Amino acid sequence: MRLNTTVTSVSPLLLYAPQTLWTEASSSNVVGCLLSSFHFTNSSDGYASVSFSFAGTGIWCVLYGGYSSILGSYQINMDGTIQTFPGFNDGDQPQTTHLLYTNNNLSSGIHYIQMTNVGNDTTGNILEFEQVGPCQSYCFVTKDDVWL
Repeated sequence: MRLNTTVTSVSPLLLYAPQTLWTEASSSNVVGCLLSSFHFTNSSDGYASVSFSFAGTGIWCVLYGGYSSILGSYQINMDGTIQTFPGFNDGDQPQTTHLLYTNNNLSSGIHYIQMTNVGNDTTGNILEFEQVGPCQSYCFVTKDDVWL
């Protein structure tokens, strides 16, 4: 049996580091946002990350409301394996939802994921994060008896 877990961006289960580089903003004026708030960081102020640990066998992440010309490059650290992803690509269509990371081939056990804003682009330095959870606009963890 799969169990999907949702954690909003204001959850104490998430570690924002350094906290001073993250800002909570209202999404009431953002078309397509499902929650009332999200967090964002600007890499021109320094690199910032959000991380959490979970027990499971897979994870799907989606950056909600964040695929536009302001999106800079970012890194995903999944259990010590670091991958760098480009920010917004010129010519792409801006989207309110964007697949950020997926890995549904994890061994059963405890895992660590960290998302870091490393945008160093002339136009894209922003990384937005809304929540961890199931659906097209979220990130979710799967396993029998999942805990975060």
